[in-house]
Amino acid sequence: MELTCGHCCKVPPPGEKLRTCSGCMSTKFCTVACQRAAWTAGHKLVCESLRDVHARAVAQFESIAPGSAKQAMKERADPAYWVDWYERTPGLKFKAMFIAWKHRAEYPIIRVAIHSDRLDEVPEIVVVPKTEWSTGVVRDNSDTAMNAKAHAHFGNQNFGVDKTYLVRLVVTFPNSPKLGLAMGTKFHMMTHVHSSVLTDLTADEFAAEMIRRREDGDGHPTVYVRLTGLRGAAHLNGQEGVRLGRDPNDPERMTIRLDGGREVGVLSKNYEKVHRPKLLKYEFRSLLESESDDDDEFGYDTESE
Repeated sequence: MELTCGHCCKVPPPGEKLRTCSGCMSTKFCTVACQRAAWTAGHKLVCESLRDVHARAVAQFESIAPGSAKQAMKERADPAYWVDWYERTPGLKFKAMFIAWKHRAEYPIIRVAIHSDRLDEVPEIVVVPKTEWSTGVVRDNSDTAMNAKAHAHFGNQNFGVDKTYLVRLVVTFPNSPKLGLAMGTKFHMMTHVHSSVLTDLTADEFAAEMIRRREDGDGHPTVYVRLTGLRGAAHLNGQEGVRLGRDPNDPERMTIRLDGGREVGVLSKNYEKVHRPKLLKYEFRSLLESESDDDDEFGYDTESE
């Protein structure tokens, strides 16, 4: 995930990192100039509140864990810990990005509630539209800081509804204090996603397909197949995988990489195409083109992808 500057909403140049405000220890800026500009623009009004929230979180983490466990708890009070957790949790960032893109006209805060730091935890994702966060409803200091962050993010002259979105991570699980973290994030590839995907797929389905494509090595669609009709290796029937190309040792067979990484060579009669969701605009071609491609994909006279 690429976090953006708290003032200009841009990501830092390659090789450079965002600087954390030494006052609040929460907001990040790409340059000293941006930090100074943000201070004049209003960060000075919320810096103290953000600092108090951060300080209380650290103090509470330390107070509930004696001895060696105290350091582990202190790490969980560091926003970087949760940014990393958010990044590593399978599909979470894709789900948040999908939901943010779908509701981008509402200028939403995408609230991600974390109830455990286990990677199999299913966080709660809630859309908080501008009609709600702009009213200034406050339950605690973290809400005050979040409302101010939202006003700064969406009111920035460099903001664009198709460029960035705002995620709020809220950590609330047993034996841990409430911790909030706001992240301005770039949409990246969502501008290339076909509009029908937003209505045809759920956030979970979109995330699953994105994970599948990433594991295949790139963000583009691949030919997926299911093995069938095998006799000598009947235990492989029903397994799915990716068609890589012709078997270099037997031109009549295709190499299939099964889920899990194993590669096998099979005849064309022993696999069938598995249709996966289309996501990107260029994938939505005419029916005639698709039918023609299907013929090419499974014929022997055409080079495989």
